[in-house]
Amino acid sequence: TLLALRLFILKSPLLASSHFLLGCVAVGSYCYRVAESSTNPTASVYYWDSLWFVVDTLTGLPVADEVVEPKGQFGRTIAVVVRIMGILWYVLLVNSFKEWAKFAPD
Repeated sequence: TLLALRLFILKSPLLASSHFLLGCVAVGSYCYRVAESSTNPTASVYYWDSLWFVVDTLTGLPVADEVVEPKGQFGRTIAVVVRIMGILWYVLLVNSFKEWAKFAPD
């Protein structure tokens, strides 16, 4: 399965990057909602707030509202993991653009 994953990334890196981003958003927002359900009533009621927080954290844009910022320890841990996944997504995206723009030697 690792070989198939590697071939998928090498064959279509932009598609792999978008799948990685969507997977991080889906899993991260669900985990954040579960982690913050006991300490943050807004995150437990509205899924869109946890989705907004994860997209905001993944992209590195510091525009999070105080309503959806993590209040519990587990929620902060999820935020750190999501931030690291965002950095890895950015590295994958830059590498895929580098491979796409590579010119063939004459």
